[in-house]
Amino acid sequence: MKILLFDLMDTLVRDPFFPVLGDIMRRTGLSRRDFRGARRHEVFEDFERGEVSEAEFFRNFYRLDLEPGLREVLPSPRLLKKRMFRSVSFLPEIPEILTKLAEEAVSRNFRLGIASNYSRWYREVLAHRPEIEGAFHYLFFSCELGIRKPEPDYYGHIETSLQRDWPDLRPEDILFLDDREGNLTPARERGWKAYLFRGGQELKQALPSLLDDFL
Repeated sequence: MKILLFDLMDTLVRDPFFPVLGDIMRRTGLSRRDFRGARRHEVFEDFERGEVSEAEFFRNFYRLDLEPGLREVLPSPRLLKKRMFRSVSFLPEIPEILTKLAEEAVSRNFRLGIASNYSRWYREVLAHRPEIEGAFHYLFFSCELGIRKPEPDYYGHIETSLQRDWPDLRPEDILFLDDREGNLTPARERGWKAYLFRGGQELKQALPSLLDDFL
């Protein structure tokens, strides 16, 4: 069996976080530098590993030592989430690519999966884009694996899980597509095939030869 794995954010769907943040910054005059400096990035990573609840994530979203004036203009994390998931959109060409892959998976006998760093908010994404669950056989999210890309064990967990269904699966039977080269390097080191996603149009053009080489 062959398995084709996709990253989710900025590979299949547009990450809704940054457009919402950009709109808030334009209205408030907040700079991206101020926002980055105010966030507690480690809490974001903990949330993506499933180590903290949503309530803990919201409570610890910002540093505790912020100046009062800055804290007053920073957007509420609850508001950010609410606005993020008003809608979720596919990247250009992706719906057509998924339709094609679903057909090819049946005729050429391979499976599709998602391998993504994302919090339990992935359920919000799936609620807006139910086509994803219809197209993909496997969903691997860091919040359920307890580890994030590019940590090597992330890929090991996925491989082990797939081998429960396909005991003869070899590392080279997995092709992983991601928009970050740093996430592909550990996959290659493990023996997986890897492809850097540079946009739907390029992938659409490359897909026939990519599948021929892989399958």
